[in-house]
Amino acid sequence: MSVAKSSALTLLMIGSIFLFILSIWHAYELYIFGAYSYYLTFYLISSVLEFIASLLLMIGFILYQGEQSKRAQISYGAVSPTGLQVQRVPVRFCPKCGRQVPTDAQFCPFCGWQAEGQKRK
Repeated sequence: MSVAKSSALTLLMIGSIFLFILSIWHAYELYIFGAYSYYLTFYLISSVLEFIASLLLMIGFILYQGEQSKRAQISYGAVSPTGLQVQRVPVRFCPKCGRQVPTDAQFCPFCGWQAEGQKRK
């Protein structure tokens, strides 16, 4: 998992815990001031539901990212229509300008430098 994904999950977890604590604290304040009524029950139930919803959101996020990484790994390789790996042709590059040079050229057609560039596969 990348750093951005793990930091997003960390922020989501911190936010959900913060909302949970804030809701419980507000319910506690209502209880202290003698407002034991519908509002206290509402805050207690809503805080638990918020926490459960944030946990489900994090689980869904983790599963979605795992599925995306599997798809990326599968579609990474270049494959021909028959299912075989595509053969890569050696390519030469000019040592001065870095542009691609034809394999049979002795000089770079762009800058005129002698084309003894490296062959890359």
